[in-house]
Amino acid sequence: MRYADIKAAVVVLLLIIGWIVFGTNFAGMFAENAAPSPGGSLLLLALVPCTYFLPFIIAMIRRKTGRVQIFLVNLIFGFTVIGWVIALIMAFGSDSADTSSKPNETNVTVVQTLGQNIEGKDRGK
Repeated sequence: MRYADIKAAVVVLLLIIGWIVFGTNFAGMFAENAAPSPGGSLLLLALVPCTYFLPFIIAMIRRKTGRVQIFLVNLIFGFTVIGWVIALIMAFGSDSADTSSKPNETNVTVVQTLGQNIEGKDRGK
């Protein structure tokens, strides 16, 4: 597991803990003689945007190449559950477009040919 994946899992875990804390605080508001708690409102004010943009946050942590696309899908279609799930799948998906670090046969052949040409010129001197 990559370090970025661990950081993304920690963000998800912190959001889950935050919602649990808010849930217990929210349930306590309906108890008899309960005083209103400003902490619960502030927690909700922080949790809602963080949860809504969770796919984009995960994409930023994982340094995905399609961060702009994930942000746009999340922003435009995130209010629907399906759009949010699609953005989350995009954020956790693999970067299949990143093949530049893998050498292919053509690149290896060109490098070998260039190496042979350089060695031949060095011997001729």
